[in-house]
Amino acid sequence: MQTTQLAPAGLRGLLDQRPALSLTELERRASDPDAPIETVLLTLVDPHGRPKGKRYGVRHFLDSVASSTVEMCGYLMASDGHNSPVPELSYGSWESGFPDLPVEPDLTTLRPAPADPRAAHLFGRVLTPEGDHLDVDPHTILTRQIDRLAQLGYSIKVGLETEFVLYHGTREQMRRSHYRAPRPVFERNLDYSTDAPPRVQTYLDGLQHALTECGQPVEAIKLEGAPGQVEVTFPYGDALRACRNHIRFQMAAMRLAERSRMTAAFMAAPETGVANGLHVHLSLWQNGQPVLAAGANHKVFDRTLGGLLQTLPELAPLYAPTDNSYRRYQHESFAPTSYNWGADNRGCALRVVGEGDSQHLEIRLAGADANPYLVVAAVIAGILEGHSSDSSAPPASGGSGYDDTAPHVPRTLSQAVRAFRVSRLARAAFGDGVVDHYTHLAQAMHDTQAHLVSDVDRQLWFTRA
Repeated sequence: MQTTQLAPAGLRGLLDQRPALSLTELERRASDPDAPIETVLLTLVDPHGRPKGKRYGVRHFLDSVASSTVEMCGYLMASDGHNSPVPELSYGSWESGFPDLPVEPDLTTLRPAPADPRAAHLFGRVLTPEGDHLDVDPHTILTRQIDRLAQLGYSIKVGLETEFVLYHGTREQMRRSHYRAPRPVFERNLDYSTDAPPRVQTYLDGLQHALTECGQPVEAIKLEGAPGQVEVTFPYGDALRACRNHIRFQMAAMRLAERSRMTAAFMAAPETGVANGLHVHLSLWQNGQPVLAAGANHKVFDRTLGGLLQTLPELAPLYAPTDNSYRRYQHESFAPTSYNWGADNRGCALRVVGEGDSQHLEIRLAGADANPYLVVAAVIAGILEGHSSDSSAPPASGGSGYDDTAPHVPRTLSQAVRAFRVSRLARAAFGDGVVDHYTHLAQAMHDTQAHLVSDVDRQLWFTRA
């Protein structure tokens, strides 16, 4: 839960504008006799929101990598969720020869690596062979939407809030058991409890410390209602920084869980009845003022809300990228089932929350499995559509968001992909190449599991057919 969106200016600066690790500082810390930085991890963000990259010796990084581009196999931008290349896509087939793509280090993102005290970490941007930013790189997709918004005179500030479930056993142990009957690290509803089991408290303390050390302190950590479930909220600010911080947070959460012989699961629905969300808290700004604040320009608020509700159905695969994503949308699950909005209503897809200048929107559609860059890009595209088409929001949901007559969210990924593929809005906002690329990726992930016989199939039909 995002508690407030407007911290005092000095605190906002501390939380949101910590300087990058300079190359001079990196060189100095590499020579520290007590705790030297020995490795630099350079990662891109793949279409599924996962960091992929290489570890470089710090000396080689300083001498040869920092001021140049490096090569990584282009299939990283053209693979499904199992790292299997999708042959319909460029860079992902034997016909193309699996060529490399240049990756440009972004030195402004250099930080101590999360939960890796002898390493530094930075992000890279994927380029075309000609040196242009690659259209389908999630970073490029988001920056172009931010630029479009700026052309209208607006900027956006974002705070991300995500949930995950801690299970007993490492990822390798889970894999060997075929992920059957995972055991959460606590079994009962501990929502808002400050009395976490000792093992969990030690993990959460370590997570908070690791994130602070790499320059992205959390706003809050709380236990949630489902067994083993944890929620982490970050301070709001620059949209790109929020997405980078989210990737680093996931890196730390998974590493620290593994060291404690646990698994941090960010599946949207890791078990029946369990829903992990990625909620986007956002405020829209113009001339240094929050224009979604209570008492501000009602027309701007109406267009923003209307545009988001109008576009959520067409952009659903960017919020919910896997078949499992759609199993999260269940009645009274705290995940939305309709495209609706309400005042401080957690049953709606859009929640208006906060008071005065702190009033802002919370978009609750995305699951924890979503790529934050694509989610925020979809949000901005919706806002832009609302302003360009002079959209209006329907009446607010006055009661339960689950009893609403608004259009229902898609039941399946296939249903969502069909709408995305033919969406005029999506193609105008992102370009044909991006829409076709992500349509192929989503369809490939669906096809991968469509032919598999599941445990549920056997439970239902093994002795009944």
